[in-house]
Amino acid sequence: MAIEYETKILNIEKKDIENKLISFGAKKLFEHKFRRWVLDMGNHEWTRLRDEGDKVTLTYKKRNNKEIDGVEEIETIVEDFDEIAEILLKQKWVGTYYQENKRIMYVMDNIEFCIDNWPDIPTYLEIEGKSMEDVKKGLKMLDLEKHDVGNISVCDVYEKYDINLHDRDVLKFNK
Repeated sequence: MAIEYETKILNIEKKDIENKLISFGAKKLFEHKFRRWVLDMGNHEWTRLRDEGDKVTLTYKKRNNKEIDGVEEIETIVEDFDEIAEILLKQKWVGTYYQENKRIMYVMDNIEFCIDNWPDIPTYLEIEGKSMEDVKKGLKMLDLEKHDVGNISVCDVYEKYDINLHDRDVLKFNK
């Protein structure tokens, strides 16, 4: 099982982050609205089915702690979002949640910089790398070392804004 190396920086100024990334030579990979099913297994374990625009991924995750390297992950590419969702939703889960978010992704030196916009909360930045050093390098590039909150879940992010994400079976943007 692989380790996920990432951290989040909450309540960012999107334009400022994009301008810095562009000035450093980061390459913009995409801007996309994601849709996902999160299937809660309890005990800080979940399965996620996510439509990423150019591919659909099925991922198992287990949170061991909130550190940069605190999540184990197994991910594979699957064919059809709706068909896989239908299969998964036939099974018993602690909770099932449909969610949407908008993401802009930049890459530089094997570090992913994801500007995430979710309904009802301020925009945040996720920095992900292949190692702890990559994540720390990304933080340093943007002068954000003192602003990261660790590898916290989206539920934890919402909690910081006094919103219990598990109270919402469906999370979409208002049209």
